[in-house]
Amino acid sequence: MAVRIAVLYNPTIPEAHGWAERAAAIVRGDLFTEPPEAGRIVVVGGDGTIHAVANARPGAEIAIVPCGSGNDFVKTLGIPCDAESALRLIAGPARPVDVVEYECAPGRRGRYLNIAEVGFGARVVAHAAKLRKVTGRRMSYRLGIVTALAGHRLSPITLDIDGRRVGEYLMTNLIVANGQYFGSGMRPMPDARPDDGLLDIAILNEFGRWKILSQAKVLRSGLPKNHQKIHHFRGREVRVTSPAEVAVEADGEVLGNIPACFRVIPHGLRVVCP
Repeated sequence: MAVRIAVLYNPTIPEAHGWAERAAAIVRGDLFTEPPEAGRIVVVGGDGTIHAVANARPGAEIAIVPCGSGNDFVKTLGIPCDAESALRLIAGPARPVDVVEYECAPGRRGRYLNIAEVGFGARVVAHAAKLRKVTGRRMSYRLGIVTALAGHRLSPITLDIDGRRVGEYLMTNLIVANGQYFGSGMRPMPDARPDDGLLDIAILNEFGRWKILSQAKVLRSGLPKNHQKIHHFRGREVRVTSPAEVAVEADGEVLGNIPACFRVIPHGLRVVCP
């Protein structure tokens, strides 16, 4: 039996409909703006659109034509960031990649594919979402960093990995990574592999406003392993708790607050990529 192929596009991205029509002509699939029932879904959009499909249709294969503001997940997989080149791949074979299940307050559950953040990074995403209608998609993240700095506070957290207490920290940001990139091309986690069954974890400890600004370059080129305020771990399950209300985001979507748990599902999704 032939696999049904559908094309999903994000209608809030002006150019997405045109690329979706071209994709539909290649795979002979119908167009949708909500995740359809299909064996393979060609996703025309950004990280948020991919995130939505991975949650709504976990059993479907995914092909991606990136045309969002960040397009960070595809960079780790080697999928071209320009839609024209990505179109050439969408009829090709899929390979398995890991998925991450999350649980966070208040009673929210789901899956993500790329990177989750707890703390400052989640505040930036929340601020960017509010700014997007005024500034546009591409400027909102940069301005979100500036506005999030104004109210930045360190958060006391307790971190457990694979059932073992790792420590207590006065945290600025926690990164739980399946992929390598976030924030429109920053590459904080260059060692992360989305098919190795492990999460790459980094905690930025006691970074105040000035230190966030002065150390911003390390987010672009990879968080150093010998930094006294940055701690690295690997594991399959991460739990984080705090007496304070601390925000959580993944794939550029605000999820909720901690307490939170992140758990890898090895080879939980098939994605078309080189």
